Amino acid sequence: MHTSLRKWLNISFFNLLILALIGVILRYKIAFAFPFVDQKHLLHGHSHFAFAGWITQILMVLMVQHLCQHKGDGMFKKYRRVLYGNLLTAYGMLIFFPLEGFGWGSNIFSTLSIINSWFFACMFWKDLAGINDKSTGHYWFKAALLFYVISSLGAFSLMYMAITRVIHQNWYLAAEYYYLHFQYNGWFFFACMGLLISGLKKRYHTGKN
Repeated sequence: MHTSLRKWLNISFFNLLILALIGVILRYKIAFAFPFVDQKHLLHGHSHFAFAGWITQILMVLMVQHLCQHKGDGMFKKYRRVLYGNLLTAYGMLIFFPLEGFGWGSNIFSTLSIINSWFFACMFWKDLAGINDKSTGHYWFKAALLFYVISSLGAFSLMYMAITRVIHQNWYLAAEYYYLHFQYNGWFFFACMGLLISGLKKRYHTGKN
């Protein structure tokens, strides 16, 4: 395993450990008094960090590794700023959401996280197009990137309502489920399928040779 891949995977799994610890705190507060923690705010921090710091982070790392198999190990160096950017904004949301809920700090880091995701989508799309040996997995990756960008409309809607404090329950739920749908059923699922198909193709051809 390449050193850069091992480093980024270790970071991703460390983030998963943090999520598990916060999950324990959330469940502890349901049954016992824990006055220092706002349950709702911590839950927001937990969910945002789960999406950005764990799932998105490891998907980005594995997708960059896919590029490395075609273009060399220098891809991790190229994507280093984007990976660190995603990590930084994820930790920013993990800190500010428990402190203030949907406040200025959490909204700023949420916005920066979305902008960083756009950079990743554009970079990966361009590098993916430069691979001559294309597979079905590439089309799954492209769909994943499109859904990744589209999902940000829901996040921006939520932030707008939080900042203006004009919150209609139906619109709030619509924006929330819009975001979750295109994250779970779009970005997450299609990226995983792209990785699976590309991995199976590589394994098949390696075994065949």
